[in-house]
Amino acid sequence: MSIAADRDHLETFITKVYDWLEACYAGFDNGSQWPVFQIHPDLRRFGAEAWEEFKSDLGLPEILRLVHGVSEHELKAHGLYGNQLRYKLSVIEHLVSLGSASDIVLKFIDAIDVLLDSVISALGRGAALKELKDMLRVSAPGTT
Repeated sequence: MSIAADRDHLETFITKVYDWLEACYAGFDNGSQWPVFQIHPDLRRFGAEAWEEFKSDLGLPEILRLVHGVSEHELKAHGLYGNQLRYKLSVIEHLVSLGSASDIVLKFIDAIDVLLDSVISALGRGAALKELKDMLRVSAPGTT
């Protein structure tokens, strides 16, 4: 796999994360291939407002531009290339294929976290995206 192909895979991953967070925070399935995580009803409005604010500050086109422009050195330094990247993406897709049982969904969120940490570190921006993802886990019904 070439570095250009790796960037394409990262852009697809970021797009899926963005679409998934949109589905979770909007409270409906927007066609995301990933399991929609429900937010506690008392927190739904705050989460939706936070997501809208994030989108206005750092929209998907800007994040994809950053991914497209990240150096080969940064991709390699963060394991975002070749077999390492394919493995990380395969783990996420494997967990999606297992369904939406709560323990699987939590592992799925953890797997996204691992890859998202590396992407954000390589880009030098986007920590707010990870934080909104992290808040899903703690704002679910039964956890708050």
